Amino acid sequence: MSSLRLALAAGLCALLSACAAAPPAASPLIAGGWARAGVNEETQAAATFAAGQMTPAGLSVVKIEAAETQVVAGLNYRLTLKLSDGSRHQVVVWRRLDGTFELTADEVVS
Repeated sequence: MSSLRLALAAGLCALLSACAAAPPAASPLIAGGWARAGVNEETQAAATFAAGQMTPAGLSVVKIEAAETQVVAGLNYRLTLKLSDGSRHQVVVWRRLDGTFELTADEVVS
């Protein structure tokens, strides 16, 4: 009987120490969902591409106000951009697996 108690006590100690050592659970990522992204070379390249696809020609990005990414067959960038004409746009730029870009959405936001 004492060996059973000893085995149970050892098992309980192992379980408690494993639980104490586990890091707190982060909020789960949703597969295929949007995640915040920092402004870096990749987001800058997507933003510059988007501005180059808009009319009138010659618009440039003044500021990337928000950036999110979504993993698809490649990567989607959802960006809120302030442009050189003072307008703000929310765009979605798809970076294909071969590294080329396509502007898939452009909406003027206030």
